[in-house]
Parts: sequence; C-alpha cells; structure tokens
Amino acid sequence: MLLWGAALVAATYEFGIRFYLLIWLATGLSSLWTLAAWAMKADHSVLAQARLRIAEARLNGALHEEAEMRAMELRAQRHLNSVV
Repeated sequence: MLLWGAALVAATYEFGIRFYLLIWLATGLSSLWTLAAWAMKADHSVLAQARLRIAEARLNGALHEEAEMRAMELRAQRHLNSVV
C-alpha cells in the first residue's frame, strides 16, 4: 500500500525514480523488521502447547525408564547379596 502511495507521489510531483526507490527500500526494511519482531515473539498457539506436551511426555518417559533401570539394578544387587 505504501509503495502505491510512493509511486503516486513520485509521479504527481515528478520526484523521479530515486524517491520511489528510497520509499521501496524503507518499506522493505520495515517489512523485515516486522517479520523479525513476529518471529521473536512468544509462541502461545496450539502448536506451542503441543510441543510442550511432547517435551513433557519425553521427560516422563525418560524418568520412567530411569526408574525401571534402577529397579532392575536393585533386584540384581539383592539377588547377588542373597547368593553370597
């Protein structure tokens, strides 16, 4: 929209192509700045909630696996202690 306005002003007042290119560059930089700000914002969407649930499930799985391994080690140790 801003580019159309810049083109209209440049054509009406005969500023030439330099003015139009300057506005075009400013608009492009503004768009990049907006995209960067949008990319850095906190993600509160459904996808972010799904990512959190997946991370929680992985952590719970790792904790359960560690607990099972520890229980097996304790059983093996008890067995060795009872044999000796």
